[in-house]
Amino acid sequence: DESGNLLHFLIIFLALVKIPVNWKTGDQLQRIWAIAVILAVILFSGLLKWQPWGSRLQLPIFALGAPLAGSLIHKTRKTKLLPLVLSVLLIVYSLPFLFLNASRPLVPLFKENSRFGPILVKRFFSNRPNLYDEYATIISPYYKGISVLSTDRTVLLFAANSSLQEDYQTIIDQVNLLDISWVGLQLGSNDWEYPIWVLTDRVGGEGKPAFYHIGVADTSRELDPSIDPGPEYIISTRIPPILDVDGIKYDLVIDTPSIDLLKKR
Repeated sequence: DESGNLLHFLIIFLALVKIPVNWKTGDQLQRIWAIAVILAVILFSGLLKWQPWGSRLQLPIFALGAPLAGSLIHKTRKTKLLPLVLSVLLIVYSLPFLFLNASRPLVPLFKENSRFGPILVKRFFSNRPNLYDEYATIISPYYKGISVLSTDRTVLLFAANSSLQEDYQTIIDQVNLLDISWVGLQLGSNDWEYPIWVLTDRVGGEGKPAFYHIGVADTSRELDPSIDPGPEYIISTRIPPILDVDGIKYDLVIDTPSIDLLKKR
């Protein structure tokens, strides 16, 4: 969400600078590719609002820029030192993000029974105990044994929001028992929808039940006018949930702190 790409940016930037220098003698496909990358950056900046966690959204741009970086390194192969230095630098640069990932490390560095376990880690905060709770969620994967290589996918799904896992699982377990074609979704603008699809095995739009957003007030309401506005069940992440949807009354069937299940009255 928040990891930067400074080194990758500098390498791609150097490649983009080098292409205009060799505009007449360079490869035409390479020039077209460079223009496409620049346009992608412009479109990204124009369409998406800046946000602290926007780094993840920039990933496609860096993927597009990778061939340009490879071309730059390839053209400097006469100087063998530069490609070697860049390669080693990129590998070393990636290690903290692989092994010190705050929520999904490749390999957990501190096992639960290690000398760096919770008790000893807490001692580092002996002079500032109020900070331990703040940092606990960051350091906990290192002594809980979480690893993307072995940890269950559902646990990894909620690794950064572990407090929501039990609530979501409770609601979705009940929904999976229902023999219905579709379920309404009543979500806020920034509520977590993805786990609902994953936990009900909705892959590529296939499977049951289907999900549709209900009670939509903007113009997207007109996109699918054929859908019945009153589903039998609604999953709601709004606190408190709206029990009157388009004039249809609903009752609260399952109530959890973060997500609820409603049934038509």
